[in-house]
Amino acid sequence: LYKLGPDDSTLDVDLVWVNDAGIEVRKRYSFERGSYVIRTSQSVTNATGSPLVARQYNQLQRTDLYDPNESRFIHTYTGAVYYSPEDKYKKVSFDEMRKGNLDRSVVDGWIAMMQHYFLAAWIPPAGVLETFYTNVLGDSRYIIGKYSPAVSIAPGATQVFENELFLGP
Repeated sequence: LYKLGPDDSTLDVDLVWVNDAGIEVRKRYSFERGSYVIRTSQSVTNATGSPLVARQYNQLQRTDLYDPNESRFIHTYTGAVYYSPEDKYKKVSFDEMRKGNLDRSVVDGWIAMMQHYFLAAWIPPAGVLETFYTNVLGDSRYIIGKYSPAVSIAPGATQVFENELFLGP
């Protein structure tokens, strides 16, 4: 059980996965009282005898649920969005995802899923080239994601990938 104590301003949550070959992945979520931004890091440690090629990826997934209580007179957008310095703010509707996948290289951008007044967004570090993509799984699961360039991790070395995750209004 993880709990931010009454006198604490931050809480770190570590999730660890290790395989039999000697690869360890440690995901850390760092929460700060009063903030909708969660700092995240993924540390990949290569304890094998060979170089390991890895990349980070993050994605957001949702379904296109019908809300019977939604007003028929006021339309609010539910779907994916991304930002890039070239395109600025760009919506990618579920219909657009069904027609074709986004595949866009971006530096200094972000990806998100929106529903009415709420947003979940992955924000990569500044200056890092990321590939933004969309995908549809089955007929009802919509994904917007991003992945970093591949890096080679030497035996005994650790690579850290960092991002921020915004969850809020």
